Amino acid sequence: MPSSREPTHTHSQKLGFCFSAFDQRISSASRPFGESELLIMQLTLEFGGGLELLCESIKIHEVDVNPKSGEDKLIMRDLLGWIKANIIKERPEMFMKGDSVRPGVLVLVNDCDWELSGNLDTSLEEKDVVVFISTLHGG
Repeated sequence: MPSSREPTHTHSQKLGFCFSAFDQRISSASRPFGESELLIMQLTLEFGGGLELLCESIKIHEVDVNPKSGEDKLIMRDLLGWIKANIIKERPEMFMKGDSVRPGVLVLVNDCDWELSGNLDTSLEEKDVVVFISTLHGG
């Protein structure tokens, strides 16, 4: 007799990836040449340690980001450019230096330091949580 209790999470969630992103890639791959669907990646961005002040004091942002044209994945380098253009409202130089974050900004992707996963080349997946925390404090 089937249980009326539904599982609270799926196997795919336990493994850290989402089938909906996979299904989007499959459905666009099965389209005729020239007919492509834009892949939209849903991410959660969190800013702390004072960085939220650069984002109108909003700490958590639920965002939809499109990978670069012709790409099927999103990397941190592209996300940082997107954040600078769309999230940071003032003093972007306090968040970024060149194409990376300033020294003293800790970056975590799903609670893992991005230095362990490739820094700017870290690949992002659907529903990832990216946290930026400033470790620099004035006195």
